[in-house]
Amino acid sequence: MKWEPFLYELAREYRRVALSMPGSVEFIRYVGLQTPEALKVVEHSLGVMRQAGFNPEAAFMSVAGVISHATDMVLHEEQDLKKREALMKENASPPNLPEVLAPFPNTLWALGDNFMIDHEHNFETGLKIIIEGIKSVYDMK
Repeated sequence: MKWEPFLYELAREYRRVALSMPGSVEFIRYVGLQTPEALKVVEHSLGVMRQAGFNPEAAFMSVAGVISHATDMVLHEEQDLKKREALMKENASPPNLPEVLAPFPNTLWALGDNFMIDHEHNFETGLKIIIEGIKSVYDMK
């Protein structure tokens, strides 16, 4: 199995499963990937990286990097959903972000006119940056 499509699939599937079980990433952050089922996934993932010619550190950092990215993105998605639900429950409006961010022109510039977070796009873009970085840092084409 080729390492690059494997890491994409690992991260996407991890995210899909974690999003289907709200609160699961908090559990994972507390327990770590030390349960027998999680270790099976880690073992298989490291095996894929080993077969692709990665050294132990590169294999570990690559697998940990995509899992950490997916974990973090799920956490952000869950927090965003909780905030939206709280606003709806209170019948409140979201803060006026251009006003809130006025003292932070670079942040305002980076966000542009779109203040709606596209979690799917952010996840995929971050994943691509990580995998392209792995290829560059470890010279793995």
